[in-house]
Amino acid sequence: MDMKLQRIELLTEELELVRSFYSNQLGVEEVKDDEGIAAFNIGNSILAFRQSSLFEKPYYHFAIQIPENKIEEAAEWVSKRTELIINENNKSITDFPNWNAHSVYFTDPAGNVVELIAHHNYKNDDHKPLDQKGLLKLSEIGLPVKDIKSTHDQLQKLTQVSKWYGDFENFCATGSELGLFIMVDQASKRWYPTDKRAKPFPFKAEIENEGRDYLVVFNGKDVS
Repeated sequence: MDMKLQRIELLTEELELVRSFYSNQLGVEEVKDDEGIAAFNIGNSILAFRQSSLFEKPYYHFAIQIPENKIEEAAEWVSKRTELIINENNKSITDFPNWNAHSVYFTDPAGNVVELIAHHNYKNDDHKPLDQKGLLKLSEIGLPVKDIKSTHDQLQKLTQVSKWYGDFENFCATGSELGLFIMVDQASKRWYPTDKRAKPFPFKAEIENEGRDYLVVFNGKDVS
């Protein structure tokens, strides 16, 4: 059974800039939430940002799934709204053959590294022109930690998720193909394809796994 990221709540010092970027530049629907939060519909999931000054310029990596046949259109769609990040091969589209997926990347005004990913194993072709409705669901949330193995074991104990790809040394994708915690070594990893260090900032993630709902809280060190 697939793990689903139902809602993620991230911290930001730039709430109004973030609100304007997602609602105006990307055209994503804002939904009502608590005071001090800007929340947006990403398909059947919610991307939320909470105003906070507890940490200096917090930023994250997260991914959004798009239809598997829309990666070229996604690159064009994003490039008309903000600047795409060019990878080490001087291309805007990155091929991940081990995942049978392609991605494009950009940053938002808070410095978050945002990925649009097309998983080709998932047959969700769409033959309409891509727009904000083609942002189907939250697919990944980055989780920089000191000890990947112990964090994985704790997540598994709490939510019954299991390793999907990677290792316990540098990179471990835990969950399922369409809903993943991307655990990385915070001492050595950067958020691909940028030079931004994978720093640990707190977040909350509401997930569904094996038919049960869980709230995962990362405090910057541990998950609970």
